[in-house]
Amino acid sequence: MKLLKSPLYRGLGLATTFTLLVSCGSQMTQTGNSAPTVLDNTLESAEILLTDAATSAHQGDPAKAAATRLEAGHILVNIGELTTAERVLSDVQSEHLQPEQRVDYALTYSDLALSLGEYYIAKRVLDDPAVAAAQDVMTTDQKYHWRINRAGTYTLIGEPVLAIREHLSMTPYLDENQKQANNDQIWQLLLSLPSEALDALAQREPNNILRGWFALASLSKNNQANLEQQLKQVSQWQLQWSNHPAAVYPPQDLQLLEQLVNNQPQQIAVLLPLTGKLANAGKAIREGIMAAYYSAEASGQKTPVIRVYNTDQGEIQALYDQAILDGAETVIGPLQKELLQSLNERRYLPVPTLALNYLLEQTQQTENLFQFGLAPEDEAKQVAELAWRDGHRHAMVLSSNRDWGQRSAGAFIEAWKALGGDVTVYSEFSLQRDFSAVVERTLLVDRSKQRGRNIENLMGIDMVTQPRSRDDIDVIFMVAQPEDARQLKPTLAFHYAGDIPVYATSHLFNPDADRSANSDLNGIRFPSIPWNFGFSKIEHDELAELLPNLRSLQNLQAMGVDAYRLYPRLLQLQQVAQARYYGATGELYLTPEGRIARHQAIAEMRSGRATLLPTAGDDLVSN
Repeated sequence: MKLLKSPLYRGLGLATTFTLLVSCGSQMTQTGNSAPTVLDNTLESAEILLTDAATSAHQGDPAKAAATRLEAGHILVNIGELTTAERVLSDVQSEHLQPEQRVDYALTYSDLALSLGEYYIAKRVLDDPAVAAAQDVMTTDQKYHWRINRAGTYTLIGEPVLAIREHLSMTPYLDENQKQANNDQIWQLLLSLPSEALDALAQREPNNILRGWFALASLSKNNQANLEQQLKQVSQWQLQWSNHPAAVYPPQDLQLLEQLVNNQPQQIAVLLPLTGKLANAGKAIREGIMAAYYSAEASGQKTPVIRVYNTDQGEIQALYDQAILDGAETVIGPLQKELLQSLNERRYLPVPTLALNYLLEQTQQTENLFQFGLAPEDEAKQVAELAWRDGHRHAMVLSSNRDWGQRSAGAFIEAWKALGGDVTVYSEFSLQRDFSAVVERTLLVDRSKQRGRNIENLMGIDMVTQPRSRDDIDVIFMVAQPEDARQLKPTLAFHYAGDIPVYATSHLFNPDADRSANSDLNGIRFPSIPWNFGFSKIEHDELAELLPNLRSLQNLQAMGVDAYRLYPRLLQLQQVAQARYYGATGELYLTPEGRIARHQAIAEMRSGRATLLPTAGDDLVSN
């Protein structure tokens, strides 16, 4: 039996495998008046079936044609001819199939479409009313298969509420262990919804089980910054909903809440550069940490003693040891990569240590070390997933040739190819004022112009020709600073690529720039930290007032806020793969390599202003 997986679904952390329920044994078909032919899983067998299907269609037997074409599709999937199988299955006239065959078709075709990243094709065949009406002929395995594919598809296209309903519908087909895993997937989908949507759904949902889920997710997400309050609210919910599936099989991250509250460190050490060339960066992070600290204190939370150590004055090993001798039970920092590398040389670290940077790739991580930063690679991977989900497949990558640009471009290309995308062209640029030559060459407009000149020379007459850009790209990924991006976007339009969607990293976004300066960026989509769009508004506004000279480093302030709120949850993130913290810098989770990775909000430049794109559940708030 062949297994197909959607790489994007795997990237979302959901452990669903899309299994093709196809026969692996011999098949028999009748061709004309001859004796039955034994068919095996070969290309020749598929060709015989396709010939038979064409004959049946010609003879006015659409039911036999559809069934035979479906049989050929099975064989093509089994032998790995997936692209051909997709073409064959797309031509099946499913309305002529019997109910059992229609179910088989929906499961087979949706498996294939999901594996190829064609999520909306999968949705179309899975949502076919005739398939839903055929549930009485489905086996138990087929019912589960249909539900899990629908749940996966809805997740991938950004419809988490529909996915949640499908996961709930699977419950009768699950054993005890599977019920816990199913609840964890429901929980992850719930937390992906905005708090406002959860609040609204908890009030208006008629289904009692779903209403309980929405209420639990709402109170949990609204109290993520306050462990004690979150535990209190969850405990009250459990008393009220004692028979609810989430009370019987609680999400794993909630099972750890009491342990997290009881084991909060009494003292933390913050290791940051407060003098020297990185002083402003260190101070911005420090002030973010302190803003979160004072906010916690004002809300009545237990707060630790915080000791700050200047890593610009003293050797890191000695500073770290001194912090431990002073009583630190958790360490935040250091910021400098070379100091982090030095700490990582130890066999183990005595207390949980949340470094504010990342080790070099492939570096073995020592025990008790966690890495948290604002890596551009995370953004690039998220953009790849977004562009792929939006239906694009052939990318042009246009990137600064500086280190951060090359890293972002490399991460995008790796993620894009893993999804199945094609990188048609990759071009780098240096800092310059005129990008016309770079863009013209990359889009092959110069060749188009030359072809026009060649025709004129050949014909011996002047001709009016319209140059055009290449037609083998459907999306552009741009990695550029604001001043470069403001020139690149109009240049793309000037060279006949204005209709190609442009995605970028947050490097191009300057929240302090005026609308007229940003108008040239209109239409570009990019990820950005929630901090720039009203998250932790109290801390954000206080820092903006107290530290006006550090506004250009507000991403680091947001990082400081999250660092303070992350440290008591490190055990939760470490033990529960699905655990997420929705913070000022994005949706944060821990990778197996000990890196805090993130997904950010998605914005689009409109009328010179960054506007958050609607997310799943936004429409539920006003309805």
